[in-house]
Parts: sequence; C-alpha cells; structure tokens
Amino acid sequence: MKATCLLEKLNSSVGRIEKLATKQAGLPVLAGILISVKDGSIVLRATNLHVGAEISVTAQVEEEGIVVVDGQVLLRSLNSLGREKKVDLTLKEGNIFLETEKTKLLIKSYAPEDFPTLPRDIQGVEFNMSVEKFLDGVGSVYYSASRSDIKPEISSVYIYQDSGSLNFVATDSFRLAEKKILVKDMPEIEGVLIPVKNIVEIMRLLQNETGDINLVFGENQISFMTQNIYCTSRLVDGSFPDYRQIIPKDKDTTMTMVLDDLKQGLKIISVFSDKYNQVDIEIDPGQKECIIRSAHSDIGSSTTNIPAKIEGNAIESRLNYTYITDVFQSIEKDSIQFVYNGNIKPIVISAVNDNSFLYLIMPMNR
Repeated sequence: MKATCLLEKLNSSVGRIEKLATKQAGLPVLAGILISVKDGSIVLRATNLHVGAEISVTAQVEEEGIVVVDGQVLLRSLNSLGREKKVDLTLKEGNIFLETEKTKLLIKSYAPEDFPTLPRDIQGVEFNMSVEKFLDGVGSVYYSASRSDIKPEISSVYIYQDSGSLNFVATDSFRLAEKKILVKDMPEIEGVLIPVKNIVEIMRLLQNETGDINLVFGENQISFMTQNIYCTSRLVDGSFPDYRQIIPKDKDTTMTMVLDDLKQGLKIISVFSDKYNQVDIEIDPGQKECIIRSAHSDIGSSTTNIPAKIEGNAIESRLNYTYITDVFQSIEKDSIQFVYNGNIKPIVISAVNDNSFLYLIMPMNR
C-alpha cells in the first residue's frame, strides 16, 4: 500500500470519523480505523456497531492496500505533523508509515480481517434531498429527544413523510420539537426512529458536506450517502407517540418579542436559577412586557422586564429556562412567539411567520 494526499484533507477526515472508533470489550478492533487505498482515493471506515461510516479522501495511489490502525493514535499523529502540505502513507511489514518532508512516523497496525463491514444492500425507499435541508431538519429537533434509554422510542428522532414534506420530531415527554422540510418529489415512506445518539454522530459527520444526500429508508437500517461520505445507522423498533393530539388548537394569549431581548434576559436570569432551572414568567398585557424572575436560596434573586407585544389575557407560568434557550438554535427569525392556552397547558413556541417549526414546553408546577 502506498498513497499520497493532502495532509489537511486527511487530518480533517480522520477527525470527523475517529469518534466512532471506540474500545469495546471483546472487540478491540473497533478502536481502529480501517484504511483502504484504491481507485484514486483513501477510504476511512469506522463503526461502533450502531453507526458506521466511510469517508473518501482523494489521493495519488501507487499501490493498493488495506490496514487497520488505532483511531486515536492516527489522529494524534496527523495533528503532530503541523502545517506540512502532503503526507505519504506506506504499509511495510504490517506497519504503516506516515511521511512528510520533515517527519517520518511508524504506527503499529492490525489485520483487517476482523473489521466489520458496512451494509451496502439496504432495501427500502430511496430519495435525494440537500444536505443542508437534512441537517436543518435534525438539527432543529434532536435536543428535545430523551437522553434516557428506558424508552427507546422517545430517545430517538422520528422522521416521516406528510403532504410533500419530510417531518422531523423529537420529545422527552416534557417538551417536543417538530420541523417540516419541503422535499421535491417526496416519495411515500413509513416513519422511522433513529436513536438520538446516532443522530449526533451523523450530524457531526455531515456538517461540512454540501450538495445532495441520498437516503435509503430500510426496515432496520437507514443509509446516508454524499459525494464523499457513506453512513449507516440502526433504527429503533417501536412506535412514536401520537404527538399531534397534544398540540393546542386554541389561543388564549399570544406574546411576541425580539429574540435578542429574550436571550439577554435569560442570560441574566440563569445566574440565579435553582437546581431545577426554574424561572417564573409573568405576562402583563397592560404594561406590554414580560417579567421573568428567578431565585436561588443560597445566591439571590433576579427580575428582568422584556418589552413584548401581547394579545389576550394575563398569564403566569413556571418553566425550565434551559428548555427555552435550547430552542434558540432553531429560530432563524429576529422575533419569537409564545402562544398560551391557559396557565397549565403546553406552551407553543415558534418563530414569527414561520410555519415550518413548532416547539412545545410543558409548564412546571408552581
């Protein structure tokens, strides 16, 4: 095996895929990255048996070959080469050599026979969409999924098709986020549940990709393919809750405010919130402002007033402020809207004039 490629490209690709290479009892080979040199490219493969991925790096190939090296050692080695432009990869007597103009490194390698393959024959519904739209969909909701594995169906992101859009939904029973992405020529697909832990890895792998992504929704697996990346994930066998029945249909009070004002207000309030992250919100239509209070028995208390446009009745509620700050990453407009249907029912948060995103928070007991 012998190939030459740009050091920056190889280092970046190893950095993206290395986190999938994790040590597991009985399977030490999973701590490695499989390096396959062929057809004018270096292909890197890593898997944790839940998510698997391959990244291709353009290279000048003199001799094909395949080898497995420890992922952390490879990444640290590439990082140590600094600003060198090109790196040569050569396999000799079971060891891999990394060589630049100034440095030569030797890394012990492992036999590739025991390294897992990635499923390439996933049967299911296939379609294309832009990588940007896909990342927008999952990125707008994944933080609402449960981090507990007790109920796998809600520690997942639910993706399904409805009326020409691909809908992304996640909930932990205390909040819920839904993002609708219009997809041209959207085929009919059954909903799938992707574990949120896998979603985080997939987002990281795809974050610098552009163009289209090919998706195949299979029975137990889903695959994602761009020009340089192929990735697969296991799916959860279960049913997502019928969340649409809890979305309020009526409006009692609507509050609209500048997003930056709310961000600044919550930044101040967070200093004095208690261990449950509680903040009290009072909506005063007469004063046209939102009053947010927090108190900590050992630190102190804080009150901040935020100008707001309010339609409807006065409202008092107690919320987890981190649930509010989490949604900021999904709001692309300058203004944010809160819709109440009483003091104890779910609160609907959205961007002004944006029907593609919806966020529900359950109020806390006062």
